[in-house]
Amino acid sequence: MPTNYKFTDFDIDFTRNNFTNDLSLKTDRNSIRQSIMNLILTRPGEKPFNRNFGVGVHDLLFETPSSTDFQRLEMDIKHEIILREPRAEVKSVVFDSSKVDANELTITINYIVRQGLQAKPILDSLQIEITKVR
Repeated sequence: MPTNYKFTDFDIDFTRNNFTNDLSLKTDRNSIRQSIMNLILTRPGEKPFNRNFGVGVHDLLFETPSSTDFQRLEMDIKHEIILREPRAEVKSVVFDSSKVDANELTITINYIVRQGLQAKPILDSLQIEITKVR
């Protein structure tokens, strides 16, 4: 089994690469970060033909979340990443709800990039800031 992996995905914005005139790509850690962000920011039912895809974190901005809501959200995030992003292993999910009354929530996801049995794991972190737009 190879020890060097190269992960490649299309840029979700479908931007054009100025040098090749082809679609821009996300590679390696950026590819995984984009995938996790897409999982978190997509509402269940939003993706046609896959109604269970996504977490639906935006719903918390329309109510006063309790500690139970954050526990459920943490479980949902971990479950979606386990189910749909095998390149990452979640270590922790941390919420900064200090501005939730102002309809802002920050989620930090700490995870390990899986690269095979022989490769040294890479610890990475992704911070997502969600704001309710009026």
